[in-house]
This record gives sequence, C-alpha cells and structure tokens, in this order.
Amino acid sequence: MKRWNRRLHRWIGLISCVFMLIVSGTALALNHREFWLHWDLEPEQQLHFSLQQAQTWAIDPQDAQHLLAADSHYLYESRDQGQSWEEIPLYVPAEHVVGIVFSPKTPDLLWVALRDIGVFQSDDGGFVWDEIASLPFDPVAGEKIKSLAASAESLVVNSELGIHAYHLAKQDWHSQTLAYKQQKLSWQETIWKLHTGQFFGSWGLYLYDSVALCLIFLSLSGLWMAWRPRRKPKPLKPSEASSN
Repeated sequence: MKRWNRRLHRWIGLISCVFMLIVSGTALALNHREFWLHWDLEPEQQLHFSLQQAQTWAIDPQDAQHLLAADSHYLYESRDQGQSWEEIPLYVPAEHVVGIVFSPKTPDLLWVALRDIGVFQSDDGGFVWDEIASLPFDPVAGEKIKSLAASAESLVVNSELGIHAYHLAKQDWHSQTLAYKQQKLSWQETIWKLHTGQFFGSWGLYLYDSVALCLIFLSLSGLWMAWRPRRKPKPLKPSEASSN
C-alpha cells in the first residue's frame, strides 16, 4: 500500500510540474511578448503570396495601383495592382488583421487593425507605423477588435462590446458600449491582470517574473530528480564487513 501511495504521489507531482511550467511560461510570455512574437516569421511564404490568399485587403483611393492585404500572419503591400507583393514590417507580427483602411480624404494616411493588439496608423503610405495608444478599450485585456472603417471625418473601430468612433479633427473618442456585457469584460480584465501581475501595478510584473522563474526552476529540478538514475549502494568490502 505504501509503495502504491508513493507512486501515485510521484506521478501527481510530475503532472503538477508540467502544468506549473505551462502556467509560469505563459505568464512570462504575456508580459514579454516582444521577445517571442518574431519567432514564427517564415520568409519563404512571403514570395508566394497572392490576393487570393488575403483575408482582408484594401485599395488606395488616391492610387489604384497601391494595394494592402493581409493573411493570417503577415501584412503585404503592392505598388503594381497586385502583380508583386512585399511584406510590410510592423514592430509586432501582423497576426489576425481584421481591417485595412485608407483615408478617403488625406493622401498616404491609412490604418490597420489587429484583432488582439490594437490599431496602427501610418501617414506616409505604410513605411512608418505608430500604434494608436489612446483606444478607449484594451484588446489585449479581452475586448477584441472585429472590424475597422473610416470616413473623411472619423475612424470607426468595432469591438466585441461596442462601437468606438474617433473624430480626426477633434482627436477624441465617442463610444457606444453594450452595457449588459460590461460586467463580463470587467471579470476578464481582472483575471487577465491577476494572471500577468498587472493587477499589482508595475512592480507586480517584476514580482510575477521572479516567481515564475523560481517555479520553472523548481519544476525542472523536480523533474530531473524524479527521473535521474538512482545510484545503487556500493557493496562492502570483506574487511569492512568483518569489522562491522
């Protein structure tokens, strides 16, 4: 019975170590996305892109030869009406692009919306990008972006919980939020902040990083101690056995 209990305790410990590694690793990854978001780049796919592969795309109203398109991983640009394409680098991977919009009034002004990150703006036709940091909601915390639209006066961001219009001249937001989903979003934000340490402010990130690294070390060392070969005791020499 004791032997069975020891085996059960050992396997429960091993499984717990694996889950501890997953939880600690994901917390570190969420807090430091800049270190891993570029690992999945696959340049060989960029050479074979065509408009048929695009999940969303747009035509520059000022220049019909200028196209922007995106698949599930990259953002592309064509200056010859889709005959050839080049990747447009953002400082975050262009995953889950849900909207590409050219300004109908201002030349070279355009926006790109990433479902899980935010909205990016370029005023030089796509060479330099800046993130719009003044969004009235946080896509990373749970309120994902669904679509993007623009008129001569405003930029409209449609999220999961409402419609947010940005007046370009006044530079302010007007939001129409679905009130009955606000409680759900608040719980999502709380859980997200607790998981990443943001609930405790800027120092919480450093605290969670330290705790996550310690848990990863303890889990890995525990797995190594569980699986390392055990040394058998050396047999006693005849002289040592007789003396004992």
